[in-house]
Amino acid sequence: MAFILPSESIDGSPTCNGLHMNGQDSLVQPLLTDFYQITMCYAYWKTGTHNEPAVFDVFFRKNPFHGEFTVFAGLEDCLRFVENFKFSQSDIEYVKKILPENAEPEFYEYLETLDGSHLTIEAVREGSVVFPKVPLITIYGPLAMCQLLETSFLNLVNYASLVATNAARFRQASGAKLSLLEFGLRRAQGPNGGLTASKYCYIGGFDGTSNVLAGKLFGIPLKLRSLNHKETAETMDLFQASIEKRGWLLDQMAWGVVQSEVSDGELTAFVAYAIAFPDSFLALIDTYDVLRSGVVNFVAVSLALHDFGYRSMGSGRTIRTAKDKAESGCDEDHDSRQEEVLSNLWKKRIRDSRFDDESKRALVNASKIIKLHNVYWKDGVLSTPLPTLNEIKEHPSPESWT
Repeated sequence: MAFILPSESIDGSPTCNGLHMNGQDSLVQPLLTDFYQITMCYAYWKTGTHNEPAVFDVFFRKNPFHGEFTVFAGLEDCLRFVENFKFSQSDIEYVKKILPENAEPEFYEYLETLDGSHLTIEAVREGSVVFPKVPLITIYGPLAMCQLLETSFLNLVNYASLVATNAARFRQASGAKLSLLEFGLRRAQGPNGGLTASKYCYIGGFDGTSNVLAGKLFGIPLKLRSLNHKETAETMDLFQASIEKRGWLLDQMAWGVVQSEVSDGELTAFVAYAIAFPDSFLALIDTYDVLRSGVVNFVAVSLALHDFGYRSMGSGRTIRTAKDKAESGCDEDHDSRQEEVLSNLWKKRIRDSRFDDESKRALVNASKIIKLHNVYWKDGVLSTPLPTLNEIKEHPSPESWT
């Protein structure tokens, strides 16, 4: 199971894991669906077809990003949703308000009885490369119950697969040696979107995240601190070293700025980039304030890198001219430095994976395909153990999960 923490109670409140309850996002519940799913359920119940056996397939029609493959993700979230599926009393009371007044009371009694015990779910293993119109998940069960899962399953699979696929494309383009770090939380689609993105970037091939809660909940490495010394190979904390250098700078020099004015988030981003490119570190220093934050953080990280045996690409001229450039808001050297970074990346053999050659990105070995689906849910319980995030990421054979 990707979720690594047991449930815990805080001050006598219901047990939970951060934003999660019982290993599942607390927002993923039966009412996280479209209204018409509930009206269709009522129609099935009204006509007596609600318990008719049905088969629902989850699939997609086109690969994202005009690509040639998709990485399937979100399966565990779907299974946790089924495992905890139950309408609460407040859910029933709300459904009574939104359905017509003449809806029969017995229908609400029926909703109270629903759970996942009569479903069987087969699926492609999470993290697999998949293609359009091939079923990813197949759900067998009573018609009305399958209908109520549709919107939630699509929500849980679509975004997760999109993020995992995008991460895999970055990995394919950058090759195996470069370190890829995700730190998009501040611009993510809310807290849940941020956690989802961190989790599925890791499945798609990224090496770590800046998202501390994702690290706690899912065990994803927080690889935004450590860097090996260039000569001794000793692992050192670049983030802490940069913090210390920044404090020293503010104490020793009259920057005209106090500690609280300098952006910690910017420093975190600089450190993450420096870890990825220690020999070619440079930074865009005008994200917040050039003189009151950007230059201070840039110099701090550069000094820390120097102690680790590396040399920043930023020169003394860059620092001296920062003040002169601040008022005009331009930097004539910016484009040339960006070209230099791209040139260095090119020299690091990124050219081995051509960005426009989509057909080579789907690395599928047919001899490893044993069967398309495994049965993950049957008779109200998980029937196949779920792999860990690392097992999904490393694409082991299904036999190694059991």
